[in-house]
Amino acid sequence: MTELQKLQKRLQKEKELSDVLICSIEEMSELTKVITKYLRESSKFSKEKLIEEIAHVSLMVDTVRNMFDIDNRDIEKEKILALKKCFKIKEE
Repeated sequence: MTELQKLQKRLQKEKELSDVLICSIEEMSELTKVITKYLRESSKFSKEKLIEEIAHVSLMVDTVRNMFDIDNRDIEKEKILALKKCFKIKEE
């Protein structure tokens, strides 16, 4: 088990689901702010901050997925459906 996996397991054990969900919302908000800064004030945009916030959101999404026992294959199916909608590809 990697250090990341160990720490994520600890997070899931020690934090209440509601706390994890609140933190997830906060992290998504932070990512939104960084993306908005890029669109509105590109001179103040920081790629390092974007990387940081994407990492935080990714961590929280993985944690929520694990806490709700959601299989990655189900996530992949939904990603494919979303991309097909984006490109207006009909189900085969």
